[in-house]
Amino acid sequence: MRHEAALAKAQIERETLAEKARLEEEARVREAKATQSLELEKIVARGAAARDTAIAAVGHTLSMLGEGANALLGDPTKLRNAAILLACIFFGYFAAREIASALAEVMRRVLGQPRLVRASSRFHLSSLLPGFVRRIFASSKPPPAVISGDEPDIVLSDSVAAKVNAIGYAVHACHTRGTALRNVLFFGAPGTGKTLVAERLARTAGLDYALMSGGDVAPLGEKAVTELHRVFDWAARSPRGVLIFVDEADAFLKRRVDEAHAAPGGDASHSGSRAAVNAFLARTSSQSTRVMLVLATNRPHDLDAAVLDRVDATIEFPMPGAVERSRLLRLGLTRDLGTPETNGDGKSIKCFVPRRPSGLRSILARRQPDIMAVGGLNWAHVDAAASQLGGWSGRGIAKLCSALALAVFGRHTDDGRLADALTISPSDFDILIKEKSEEARHLSLFDKHSRESFLFPLKSNGNGH
Repeated sequence: MRHEAALAKAQIERETLAEKARLEEEARVREAKATQSLELEKIVARGAAARDTAIAAVGHTLSMLGEGANALLGDPTKLRNAAILLACIFFGYFAAREIASALAEVMRRVLGQPRLVRASSRFHLSSLLPGFVRRIFASSKPPPAVISGDEPDIVLSDSVAAKVNAIGYAVHACHTRGTALRNVLFFGAPGTGKTLVAERLARTAGLDYALMSGGDVAPLGEKAVTELHRVFDWAARSPRGVLIFVDEADAFLKRRVDEAHAAPGGDASHSGSRAAVNAFLARTSSQSTRVMLVLATNRPHDLDAAVLDRVDATIEFPMPGAVERSRLLRLGLTRDLGTPETNGDGKSIKCFVPRRPSGLRSILARRQPDIMAVGGLNWAHVDAAASQLGGWSGRGIAKLCSALALAVFGRHTDDGRLADALTISPSDFDILIKEKSEEARHLSLFDKHSRESFLFPLKSNGNGH
């Protein structure tokens, strides 16, 4: 009995606690609802007050506008003055917009670069000088050589260098005397130095330099004519004159096809190409004292006859011979590895010393270790390696030197660590030349019959070495 009484008492206590909790929860809910109702009433009251304020402000504004309109309509003098003020405001707005547009167009024409021009040296401090001052200073200098022994970064055969220098002297004389400039055609395989020579020719003659690609003209379609005119107008405004180098000239200056022989379905592209060629011919119909053209192509026979008629001189850039290949290889080694130092005999190579940065960077930069020559490396090995590169262009040899530098700098030991010392040996030349030759054969980049082709003849931008 006592146990049952204890259980009943415990049951009653549990029920009492549950009822108490339920009542407390209901009280909290009622309190939350009451608070929410109060907040909603406050929000509604604030909204009503804001609405009444806005309506009152609008009414007051309309009342003031009505009073002002009545006063304005009742006074002809005020009405006339208001009309004049509104007209001045509208005129000032549209005039400012048109003036800003005109100034932007002037700035674009003066400072902007046409979209067909990929690179340019158009802006030069000497262009700020008056014309007669520039002519005085230019004429007081002897004509410089385009290709000289002091600047070995361009390697050409003696015959080609002589032709380039002859044209450079003639262009310099024409530019300083104010006579018409000559148009030149460079033709040859990609990577043989056409772009570098054109840029050097412009600099030595005192002209600005602009590079454009014929491959950029065709995709413009009907806009090509407008863009070509912009290029020539932009060049004609140069105080120093501009040498326009057109790379891949055969891409848009190829022979025009008669309408009767045009391919069916290609009327739009055919007419656009003809229009671009016609625009080019129209702008080059007479020689200019401001604009000089240098056309570059590896397919000169594809050029239109009228385009060839605009050319005053032609220079063929052949593949480098044995002597030029040796010079190019030495130049590439110096550029990518460092300045070579020889032993006392002057033939065997001791090491390649990396060039120190110039200016402030020379103080902050850490000195790089020398690249030691091992295995009896000498200039005879370098010349022998160059003799194996028959049919390689200057760009191909430059890529070979870059690959050789990567092999030297990335050499690892057997356990996967970088080598402690940088070394180069004759076997490095032999292995790399064999690998690159095999790559070229697999990609069918050598001529199948004579193998007198160039290494990696991809789409050329003319920046050969």
